[in-house]
Amino acid sequence: MGEVIGILHDIDYEEVGEGMERHGDVGADMLLAAGLGDEVAGPVRRHNYVKYGDTDTRVDTALTAADNISGLVIACAMVKGGSVTDVTAKTVRKKVKDKAFAAGTVSEKLRHI
Repeated sequence: MGEVIGILHDIDYEEVGEGMERHGDVGADMLLAAGLGDEVAGPVRRHNYVKYGDTDTRVDTALTAADNISGLVIACAMVKGGSVTDVTAKTVRKKVKDKAFAAGTVSEKLRHI
């Protein structure tokens, strides 16, 4: 089920756009309306709000971490000319410690790793 949650967690992106205060809630409502249960909709609803060390389930932890690390990798790729294949683990480790880097994309949760 985690795979499905990972694929669908940003289903509301086009609808909410920059309205991140609604992100997750709108997606969860969409999934519930489509007949998916709270097992999928719950983590989608929570993933934008879970704080470091304050997770409900392993799925919440995994989804939040994956969402944040993917944002960091994409930001690193943009700095390196736009190609994810040019991003190294060394670059990611360095950038995750830089609080000014990708501040709007990478949450403080990820910076604790």
